[in-house]
Formats: sequence, C-alpha cells, structure tokens
Amino acid sequence: MLQALLDTYNEDHKLFGDDAYEFKDILHFQSIGEGIMWYKHFNFTTKTKDGIEDLFFAEVKEERDNELVANTFCKIESNENGHCYGCINNGTMDMKHPDKADAYSGGHLDVHMPFGGGRRRPNTWTGSKEDVAAEEARLRYIYGVK
Repeated sequence: MLQALLDTYNEDHKLFGDDAYEFKDILHFQSIGEGIMWYKHFNFTTKTKDGIEDLFFAEVKEERDNELVANTFCKIESNENGHCYGCINNGTMDMKHPDKADAYSGGHLDVHMPFGGGRRRPNTWTGSKEDVAAEEARLRYIYGVK
C-alpha cells in the first residue's frame, strides 16, 4: 500500500528515474480509534538512486467495508513535529506528523485505544535520577502539566 502511494507521489511530482523515491523502511506505525473511525499513521523513509533519503508521513482511514483510503501522504521536513494524541497516548511518541493539524484527520481527540490496546513502551526503568526526571517530563507533557 505504501509503495503504491509512493508511486503516485512520484508521478504527481514528475519524479522519474534517478529522481524517483524508492521505499526504504517503515519507522513507526500506530492504529488510532476515535469513536467509530479508525486511522493508521505511518512514518517511513525513502531514498533516491542518488542516495538522498527523506522521511514521509501517511494517514490511512479504514472504511466500514475494511477498505483503506489514504487521507494524507506527504514528505516531513526535519523541523516538523505536529501534535497527535492518538500516537502519543498509545505509545508511539516518536512518530513525526505534519505541523499543520488539518493535514491529517486522526489523532486530534485525547482518547486511548479501547481495552488498553496499542504498543507499550519497553520496560527500561532502572530507577536512576535520569529515569525519574525523564518519566516526570513525559507525564507532564502527556497531561499538559507545567
């Protein structure tokens, strides 16, 4: 699916031959449930034959008949990091999103996956002062406490 979207992106931007993007790796994936709507967010890397690598974001919406429809497909600049409750609340804090909130549909509601779904952060807790400070900063960020 992501390869098909990338092929369409190349055609739309008239990128052919050595200039065309090739799929490299999926970095992050998150399913987001908001009411009866389900979205999937992806971060993945691409490369050109010249060795240029870029980061992309895709949002796919799952329709009632399980058909997947692309809502958003765009290149992410290094300084972009839009806010998404869906990814943050469900453990994918490193997912990069477009800065413009209206560029993607899912993830704007402050809800969690039903039944505790979603990936969990790996248990790397050592109890050190750095761990305590990092966990405090993470929780303050998630719950909007300064």
